[in-house]
Amino acid sequence: PLANRPQSKGGVKFLVRYERQYPYGELARRVLGYVKTNDDGNKARGIEGSFNYELHGTEGIEWKKLVDDNKWVKDTDSTSVEPVNGRDIKLTLDIDIQDIADRALRRQVLPDENIEDACMVVMDVKAGAVKAMVNLHRNSRGEVEESLNLVLTRSTEPGSVFKTVGLMTLLEDRKVKLSTRIPTNHGELKNFRRDQHILDYERAKKRSTISVLEGLEMSSNYVFSYLALEHYSNCPKEFTGRYYDYGFGSNWEFDIKGLAGCRIPNPDDKQHFTLTDLGSLAYGYAGEVTPLHTLAFYNAIANNGALVKPRIVDQVLELGEPVKTFQTEYLNRSICSNATRDSLVRALRAVVTNGTGYRLKSARCEVAGKT
Repeated sequence: PLANRPQSKGGVKFLVRYERQYPYGELARRVLGYVKTNDDGNKARGIEGSFNYELHGTEGIEWKKLVDDNKWVKDTDSTSVEPVNGRDIKLTLDIDIQDIADRALRRQVLPDENIEDACMVVMDVKAGAVKAMVNLHRNSRGEVEESLNLVLTRSTEPGSVFKTVGLMTLLEDRKVKLSTRIPTNHGELKNFRRDQHILDYERAKKRSTISVLEGLEMSSNYVFSYLALEHYSNCPKEFTGRYYDYGFGSNWEFDIKGLAGCRIPNPDDKQHFTLTDLGSLAYGYAGEVTPLHTLAFYNAIANNGALVKPRIVDQVLELGEPVKTFQTEYLNRSICSNATRDSLVRALRAVVTNGTGYRLKSARCEVAGKT
C-alpha cells in the first residue's frame, strides 16, 4: 500500500548513484584513480582524472512536459540532443604481471609494521611501457592499501641506488675505471660520517686501498664521496650537470598528472651549495628524485644508453577503434658510451654476485642491480 501513495505521502522514492567499479579490486587502483565531486569541486586522480575529458563523453538534453495525472513525458515538439559516449583508454598494464608484483610486494610489507610505504614498477625496456605499477601505503589503522601514488608523487633522497649515477659520470668523464684503487683512510672524510663498511673491509682484507668496484659492491658512502670531491671539487657543475643529461633535471611529463619534479643541487647557488652537497649527492643524498625518474635512468643502462620516457597509456579508443596511439618517446638517445654502459652492467652484476644484492644471487635469471 505504501508504494501506491505519492512520494510526498510515504511512497517509494528512488535515489540514483553512479559509482566507479573496480573489477580487479585493489589491483592498480591508485593508477586507475577516480573523479569525485565534493565541496571544493572536482577531485581527480590517476587515469580517470587525467583523461576525464576523453572518458566523460557529452551529456545529452531531453525536454519533458507535464501531462495528466502529474506525469512527465518526453516533449516530442522540442529538440533533443543525444548523449555521446566517452572514449576508452587502453593501458599498457599487464594484469597478470600487476597481480604478481602486487602479491610479491605485499609479502615483503605486511609482516613489517615499520614499513610505511613501498612501490614497485615493471617496465618494458625498449618501449618504456609500464607493465605493472604497485603503490602500497600503510594507513593510520595499520592497513596496507593502494591510496597514494608513491611512484609519481614521492620525491625524496634516493639513497644508495644513486651511487650508480655518480659512477656513470666518473666513468664517462674517464676519471676512474672499475679497477681504480683509492686509499681507505679508515673510512674518514672531512665533514662526513665515518664509513663503517671501510673499517670492516680493512680488517677483512688487510688492505689500505679499495677499488671502485669493491666500493660499489659494499655500497660505501666514503668511496663515492671521496671520488666526487677528488675529481670535481674545482668544477662541481661538471658533475651535477650530468644529472640533467640522465633525465633528473628536466621535469618531463607522465601520462598521469602529478609527477613530482627532481631537485639537484645547483653549484651556481653560492649561498646554499657547498662541497658537502657534492660529496653527499654522489651517494644519494642532498638531492630529491621520484622512483619513476630512477627507473628511467636504470632502464637506460639496460637499453644500451637510450633514455626513454615511461608511459602507461597505449591508445585512446572510440567504438573499439584507435583514434590516438602513444609511441615510444626518447628523452635522450644516448646518456653514456657503450664502454661506460658495459662497465656499469658488469659492476651492477657484481653487486648481486659479490655484494649487498646477494639475496638475488640464486635467482633463475641473471640479475644486475643496486641496493
